[in-house]
Amino acid sequence: MSDDIGGYIGYVKRGFTTDNLNILNNLSSENGAEISGNLSVSGECFLQDVNIYGNLEVTGNFTFNTPLNSLWISNSTNIYNGNTGNVGIGLIDPSFNLDVSGDIRCSNNLYVGTSSSSNIIHMGDGGTGPATYGNSVIQTRTYSGTKTEMLIFKGNNAIPPDGPDRVRIRAGAIAFDTYSSDLSNSATTSQRQNENIRMYIDNSGNVGIGTTTPNYKLDISGDLLINNGNVIVNNLGSADTQVSITNTSTNGRQYVIGSSSSSSASGAGNFYILDASAGNLTRFFIKSDGNVGIGTTNPGYPLEVVGNAAKTDGTTTWSTVSDIRIKEDIEDADLLMCYNNIKNLPLRRFKWVDGNNMGNDTHVLGYIAQEVKSFFPKSIEIKERKIIKNGKEELIDDFHYLNEDQIIKSMNGAIKYLINIKEDMEKDIHNLEEQLKELQNVNNNF
Repeated sequence: MSDDIGGYIGYVKRGFTTDNLNILNNLSSENGAEISGNLSVSGECFLQDVNIYGNLEVTGNFTFNTPLNSLWISNSTNIYNGNTGNVGIGLIDPSFNLDVSGDIRCSNNLYVGTSSSSNIIHMGDGGTGPATYGNSVIQTRTYSGTKTEMLIFKGNNAIPPDGPDRVRIRAGAIAFDTYSSDLSNSATTSQRQNENIRMYIDNSGNVGIGTTTPNYKLDISGDLLINNGNVIVNNLGSADTQVSITNTSTNGRQYVIGSSSSSSASGAGNFYILDASAGNLTRFFIKSDGNVGIGTTNPGYPLEVVGNAAKTDGTTTWSTVSDIRIKEDIEDADLLMCYNNIKNLPLRRFKWVDGNNMGNDTHVLGYIAQEVKSFFPKSIEIKERKIIKNGKEELIDDFHYLNEDQIIKSMNGAIKYLINIKEDMEKDIHNLEEQLKELQNVNNNF
């Protein structure tokens, strides 16, 4: 049955029952009315203890005095619930203001809270403590005074390993927290907000492990161990590929290990160790052809040392191969030739041109390779080398290298020659002395 009432109804009496009721004006009710269908009121509506089992639509003002058994009430363009307790959807015993058992879909914006202290989303069993393993939290909070962050928190595990974890999304940074042990359930908010940052990504993209102020793409404060893998450092640009090793303690130094590129002054494919604490002085250099230089960046031999070199056993000489079983055509050296070569070989005093890394002595004694060549041609080797001349780099295609080994051995031959002369002179002197004694004896007999 449906009742359409077009006039003003002062009230609906107790015991009034109908299926649907349409009121074209105002409506007032008395205790005990029951509408099993829909109620539509075009004017104002006042209800007291009325059971409505269908929809309720009120165009004007709506008031009620005692609990209303209708679930939802529409007022103009708004709809609201008149219940002062919790609202449950999908369950009959709601524990919160709105308790939903099932999925929720929001096709537009979802706003939670009005301040950093009230905008917390709990997920899991509803617990609020970090020791509650089913509890996870998304929260916007204030830190360091007026700064804000979005905190994503996960509680302890049900079984070891324990320890709640966090992700902090900040203005221009993301921080990751972990804990090695569980936290008690007593101080929920403070422990959830405590910081124990393990990894940090700043606004420039630098990643810090063990530091929240990374200065490089990956900045690690602590030890790094790589098992069963390789460390590959590759520069895809035109610059050298370098690895810097620094000790910041007292008297510590910074060294740079590098591989040169095509834009490097020494050319591509070279390996070097620089002393950055000494103005990037090259301490060790391996040329692309395999030659090793110490004190030079252009070694012409498998090992070229600029400066003094010594063996670790305390001697200043190097062992050389000299076994007779690998030699043949053995004969005595021409000592006179050795003497003449050493006598005629000029010994010069000179100063190295600055910039060629040839030592710090102002003036030194030595030989000129071009002068040595006429006496010991096998001691000279001619190769290409870059030099510094008049402050500019210059490529020399006939640079003369000197191996002083033959000079040293010729000095030994010259010394032997002089020793032989000395011994011959001693014999001559001895003979002259004997002859003098005989003459003296003859003279005494007269």
